[in-house]
Amino acid sequence: MNDINLIGVYSPDSSQLELVTGLIEDDIGIIWIDTNASLEVQIDLMSDVVAVIVIPSVFPVELARQCKNLKLVQTISAGTDWIDKGALQDLGIVVSNNGGGNAVAVAEHAISLMVSVYRKLDIQFDSVKKLLWQKNIRKSISPNFNNDVKTLELAGKTVGIIGLGRIGRNVAKRLSGWDCDIIYHDINKVQDVGLNITKCSKVELLEHADIVTLHVPLDNTSKNLINYEELLKMKQNSILINTSRGEVVNQLDLIRALNEGRIFGAGLDVLEDEPILENNSLLSMDNVVITPHLAGFSEEALLKSRMFALSNARLILDGLEPESIVIPT
Repeated sequence: MNDINLIGVYSPDSSQLELVTGLIEDDIGIIWIDTNASLEVQIDLMSDVVAVIVIPSVFPVELARQCKNLKLVQTISAGTDWIDKGALQDLGIVVSNNGGGNAVAVAEHAISLMVSVYRKLDIQFDSVKKLLWQKNIRKSISPNFNNDVKTLELAGKTVGIIGLGRIGRNVAKRLSGWDCDIIYHDINKVQDVGLNITKCSKVELLEHADIVTLHVPLDNTSKNLINYEELLKMKQNSILINTSRGEVVNQLDLIRALNEGRIFGAGLDVLEDEPILENNSLLSMDNVVITPHLAGFSEEALLKSRMFALSNARLILDGLEPESIVIPT
């Protein structure tokens, strides 16, 4: 074990320290570094920190340069696009994400969005809350009426998963019981996942999938991964699900495709601009369901992510290699 045995919690909220402290081993020291404090104060607090858990905030490179003992920047999120991994790597500091701590939560949320878009659940919820019951929607969603608004079943559909990492695999695993055919595309080599799924090119996936669901990190290879050209390849009755990062989808292109009826609908937990702007055209679309970037939030996910962060920090303190390192692209 290193002589210096200290973990930092880098957060604007001191309560995050209390949540982590309850899970920590007695022989490990832990301190709170307030992100609102001055850089000088942060540098002083970080002087003996070997691993820092970032919850959630940008970790400044200028701070890292002054932290001579720092070896690990650990997030409790799956995404690390808000951290300059290349600059930290140059300083000999690795970045690790949550090791799939929220993979189940995000996978369940993605499937919930699929069902919500297909069954118009947001419209139904709204109708009940307004005490209208079925009055304003029964005819509009009935297949017996010639109307653009219709409800569909998930069973029998082909689901295309772009990005078969921890979250993508959890989506595939759960949909195996929904009578869906599952295809996937990943630019990385994927180990055998033991599921009845078929690998294909991105073009093949877009052309054949009824549902395209995105589970990729945001980096140089995935920004604007789905643009107007890609949306035109999708079936006219297909839907797009995004629980990864907003910039993976070109938002203006998506709005255009939806307005033109190029695809059936979309379920989004992430947007290019967050919080959503009042003039965002997506807000007025009945075939779009939007949630406020909370797909990864559940009691279980937060606990698993915190425990993984602490176990990873422990590896660093013991002079071992941490897990779930994110390589800069």
